[in-house]
Amino acid sequence: MASPAMQSSLSPQLEELVQAFEKAKTDARRLLTGSSEELLRKRPAQNSWSALECIGHLNLGNGMMLAEIGKVIAQAPNAANHTCKMDLIGKLMVWSFKPGRIKLKAPAAIAKPIPHGSALEALAEFDRHQDEAIDLIRASQGLAIDRCKMKSPFANVRYNAYSAFGIIAAHNVRHLWQATNAIAKVSS
Repeated sequence: MASPAMQSSLSPQLEELVQAFEKAKTDARRLLTGSSEELLRKRPAQNSWSALECIGHLNLGNGMMLAEIGKVIAQAPNAANHTCKMDLIGKLMVWSFKPGRIKLKAPAAIAKPIPHGSALEALAEFDRHQDEAIDLIRASQGLAIDRCKMKSPFANVRYNAYSAFGIIAAHNVRHLWQATNAIAKVSS
């Protein structure tokens, strides 16, 4: 974990992203340690995902996105005191991922329920991806990551690396919400 001085040196935009990834870790921990393995694996309906399948989906998607972001950030130009901005595609995707806003079909690469181990194994992988995102965000301080475009690993669209972080954070929120709802439905 970074020292408080290192954390405070982040721009407000990057600090907001770090906080979103930290919150996702807390929410996932609460979800996966607060319910039985049986409830986490149970689907609320035949055509919907269990809570654990939602986390598996996030783990696969986050891993693929972070690999691409890492490549793009490695080539980002320096830009002292630069304010990062989301591009239009990023804004639209973040907006569409808001829980309950639009029902979206997952891209083919991550649309099927993901095989997974125990809840604690899924949580460890989820935490690892969130920590990797936070490390990449911290490494991008002073870089113009919004000037570096990347291709989505899931669709034929391009967005900047700053938008990609926002997309992952919004995607986390959406599927943690979905997982929480799945637990609520199978518990009642």
